[in-house]
Amino acid sequence: MLINAMEINGINGIFRSTCESVMSVMRYNKDAVMAMLEAFVHDPLINWRLLEKNQLSENKIDLTKKTSSVIERISNKLTGKDFGEQDDVPTQVERLIEQATSSINLSQCFSGWCAFW
Repeated sequence: MLINAMEINGINGIFRSTCESVMSVMRYNKDAVMAMLEAFVHDPLINWRLLEKNQLSENKIDLTKKTSSVIERISNKLTGKDFGEQDDVPTQVERLIEQATSSINLSQCFSGWCAFW
């Protein structure tokens, strides 16, 4: 439904060119984006203060593992390596749009949607 609402070209018009422009700007400024992300990751969260001391040390380890994997995933997206190999901006945007419009991925969001495909 969203693709039909975009315009006569659907995802192949202004949407795709805007996605490519945004991805280019994000890649160009990836160091700034990563610096801001890492500042948020290393900033103590309020819920850490609510945990008991023995829970805190266990949860910090889990949070460190999870945050490092999230940082690595975002870094891969900002460098075009999120699909394994180094992609240029148009190829990366194409792959991201393919994933976002995949019936299989969409049906995993809500089990009731499987009946519509």
